[in-house]
Amino acid sequence: MRKALVTFDIENLYRVRNNVARVTTLLTHLGIKGTLFVTSDILENETNDIYDAQAQGHEIASHGSNHPYVYQRNFQHNINALFVEQNIRDYVKHSYNIFRDKGLKVKGFRSIGFRAGSNLLEETKKYFKYFAGNGNEIKRIDGSFIVLPISKIMGNICFRPAMILYIPLNIIGKLLIAKNEIIVLYFHSFDIIKKPSELALYCSYWKKLLYYQKTGNYLEKRIEGLLYFLVSSGFEFITCNDLTRLLLKN
Repeated sequence: MRKALVTFDIENLYRVRNNVARVTTLLTHLGIKGTLFVTSDILENETNDIYDAQAQGHEIASHGSNHPYVYQRNFQHNINALFVEQNIRDYVKHSYNIFRDKGLKVKGFRSIGFRAGSNLLEETKKYFKYFAGNGNEIKRIDGSFIVLPISKIMGNICFRPAMILYIPLNIIGKLLIAKNEIIVLYFHSFDIIKKPSELALYCSYWKKLLYYQKTGNYLEKRIEGLLYFLVSSGFEFITCNDLTRLLLKN
């Protein structure tokens, strides 16, 4: 049976709530397992939902400590500040410790803002079994550490939710299954939650028209339809940690 991964980044990036429950409801309805990359500040408000997700078989992994709000004036500056060498060490370790203190044994790490690099990987290896979000290939490093792409479909094309807004699902599904490789799908919790009205003050007209106004129930149904198509086509959805264990056995 061919394997597929579906990951959701869970964060307060757009100041939405009920991130975890909305995602797990979608996945559980389909009977599949997913990996939720959670910023640890979510634990302040949605801790029970995270424990419930883990109990249902979904994987909880680290997405760092927090995610600066994307429409703040100093957003890019705040992202850059996290990734100077000293801050990288604190950023990775602090995230790991928070999950550990909450009794959540996380095996994987994904940085914010698509950041990677050798320094970040070296720090991640001290605390985690895999890093998700680097390059386009699944790689094994130093014999005991796995690097996963943030997305892997149709060769090296990165999958974005906007694709499924405007392309028929059966076409996307057939393109996916035509490639003999592990499929990695990448979404955010805010893809399936209606955006707060304040975003209209910040985002561009075209982004608002083509993407933000279609988030929530509409995009959720499209994502659900694509996942169902793959399940019906014989794919087994496993977690990133499940795949890591399989790769390290070989």
